[in-house]
Amino acid sequence: MSRDSGGPFSSKRLDDAYAQGREDAQTGEGRLSARRMAALTLGSPDFFLPGGQARFDARMRSYVQGYEDALRVFRVEPARHGAAPPVDPSSPPSSPPSSGASVAASYDQQLELLSEMDSFLRTLQERLGQALQGYERRLSSLHEAGLLDDYHAHLERQALEHSRAQIRQLVEALGERDLVAVRRIIAAVQAHRDQMRT
Repeated sequence: MSRDSGGPFSSKRLDDAYAQGREDAQTGEGRLSARRMAALTLGSPDFFLPGGQARFDARMRSYVQGYEDALRVFRVEPARHGAAPPVDPSSPPSSPPSSGASVAASYDQQLELLSEMDSFLRTLQERLGQALQGYERRLSSLHEAGLLDDYHAHLERQALEHSRAQIRQLVEALGERDLVAVRRIIAAVQAHRDQMRT
């Protein structure tokens, strides 16, 4: 299936997203990782402007199509590209190294990687908050520069209020769901590591 190149979102960003999807499939990267999602979102300065969600959705569709096209070409099952079985944080990692020192080092590496994810998610929360503040300041400054009251009020009601609610909801979800999930796994890995050392 060929990628649709028409429509209002046929831009370099769509081409880049499609190419990134193909590259991730060919190199074995998991589709739609947290890092890739953030790149597609925060890498788009227009994401938080009116219509930004539609532009983001178009880029995501382009990315997914590129990923799936590459899998079809190379006849590779998606399960071989980053898919993993469900994680039970209370269970030790599967297939640990044989020696105690290697096991401890493996746990330490996992903790380091998980700490990076924790830091990334906290930074993402902060940047989302900063983006919202920037949006609010820009609309206010345009009003002060002469944007008519009616236009300002319309944009505030029809665009900003909706985007503000979505961004705050996302920031809250990152704290209550994503960070909690990462920290549960960190606690479980730390407990297993400590058991190995005793």
